[in-house]
Amino acid sequence: MLRRSFAIILFLVGIVLILYSMLNQNSPYAQLTEKIGLAFLIAGTVDIFRSMSQWKYEKREIKEVIDESISNALSCKPGLCIATPKRRGFKGYYTWAISRSRQDLFFAGRSVLHRIESDLIGRRLGECDELIFRKVREGSNVKILFLDPEFQLIKKLAEDEHQTEKQMIEDIAKSLGITLRIKDYIKNEQCNLLGSLQICIYSDIPYFAYHREDDNVIVGFYFHTALGCDTSGFEINDSDTVAHFEEHFINIFSNATPLLTVSENKINFNQEKYLSCRSAISDKLDSAVIDQIMPNIT
Repeated sequence: MLRRSFAIILFLVGIVLILYSMLNQNSPYAQLTEKIGLAFLIAGTVDIFRSMSQWKYEKREIKEVIDESISNALSCKPGLCIATPKRRGFKGYYTWAISRSRQDLFFAGRSVLHRIESDLIGRRLGECDELIFRKVREGSNVKILFLDPEFQLIKKLAEDEHQTEKQMIEDIAKSLGITLRIKDYIKNEQCNLLGSLQICIYSDIPYFAYHREDDNVIVGFYFHTALGCDTSGFEINDSDTVAHFEEHFINIFSNATPLLTVSENKINFNQEKYLSCRSAISDKLDSAVIDQIMPNIT
């Protein structure tokens, strides 16, 4: 940006000097001023075209260097150690799905439920709605947090991960549809629930994805060069660092919009917000796609 600004200044100074020489042709310095102005004009013009044509590539290269440097630095940071070079499908994310004990679970990200569902199916561990129901029935306390599709910065966040707004909206729509399925599954089972469930959506910028199973925490950062699920996951190995990272999403959670709450065998589903999200998504996705992944309700 600084280089481009300097090129524009050169261009403008060149024009000013040429105009000055034209208006003061009797001056002994007119010819010199004209030559200097012409040189500035040419240099500025060439640099402007160069910066405009190469900036997007240079910008990508700069981001790649920064992202790689950050990732390398994080892997050496006290309190963090790399758990997986690629978060998508990482088995460490799904020990909760096979555990039969009561757990304290907190999953947060941009469209976290759709990623959980995809990985569970890929590992043949079962359906997301069935497994979350089982955890709540057994006494686990589960918190899930993902983006509100009505958030105004969705497009910007999608561009940062080199995907389209439509792709991110579709992922969030899948998470909303899964939430509806979880509600229906729990309602249909009609059995005693020993735990609790809170699924909320938020309008804020998440700086990392957060996965906690009791005291085991894995975080994954959002870089500009790849989808979040394709970047590294880092395990946190001390309580102070755990508190530092969890505070980010605790603050977001406190201001988030509840979508589904299950506590003391009572089910509260925010149908108004669900329909509002569906209406907003209808402008981004085909109706057939929406009906498939995020059914309408009355």
